[in-house]
Amino acid sequence: MDDNWRLVNGNELYDMNKDRSQTTNVFDKHPEVAERLAVGYEKWWQSIMDENVNERYAYIKVGSPEENPSRISSHDMMTGKFGHMWHQYGATNASQATGNWKIEFVEDGDYKISLCRFPRESGLAINETFPAEKQRVELERAMPASTKSDFEEAYIYVADLEKTAKIEKGQKEVSFTAKVSAGKYDMEAQLIDKDKRVHPAYYVYIEKL
Repeated sequence: MDDNWRLVNGNELYDMNKDRSQTTNVFDKHPEVAERLAVGYEKWWQSIMDENVNERYAYIKVGSPEENPSRISSHDMMTGKFGHMWHQYGATNASQATGNWKIEFVEDGDYKISLCRFPRESGLAINETFPAEKQRVELERAMPASTKSDFEEAYIYVADLEKTAKIEKGQKEVSFTAKVSAGKYDMEAQLIDKDKRVHPAYYVYIEKL
C-alpha cells in the first residue's frame, strides 16, 4: 500500500483516492502499479527476514530513540485465553488474563517501566470508576461503566527485574526502574486485586532513561 493504491492478496488493486470502500478492483487496468507494490512488499519482507527474526513471535522493540517511551497494551500479550482483555473495554471491565509480552531491549541502559490500567492520555487512575457512556447512533457499542476499584498491587517481571509495589489511592501508574542489558525477554506485568486475582497491566510504558 502507498498513498494512492492498495494491493490485496496479490490480485486485487484499489484506488484509495477514489474508492476508499474498496468496491472496484482495478488490477487489470493498472498492472504496472500492482507489480510495483508487489515488488516493494517482497523487498520489505526480505529486509525483515534479513534481521534473523523469530518467525513465531514478533518481539516489540523498546529503548530506541525512534520511540521512547514505547507504549505496549494488553492487546500485544501472548496468552491462550484472550477474553476481552485485548480491547479497551477490557481495561474498563477489568477483564482477567495472564500471559507475557515478547520484548526486545535494543540497548543496554537504565529503564523505567510504568504499569497502568488506562492510557496516560485518559488521565484516569488505576482504580478510577465512572458511569457507562450514553449510547449514540454512531457507536456500535458505548463504553461500559468502570466499577472495579480494588486493585492493590502491581507486579513486574522482566530480565533481572522482579518486583511488587503497592497501588496507592488515586495513583495513575506504578513505575519500576532497573538496568537492563540489550536482548530479548519475556515480560509479565500484572495488576492484582484485594482477592489476589491477577489482571494484566492493560497499558505498559517502557522508557530508556
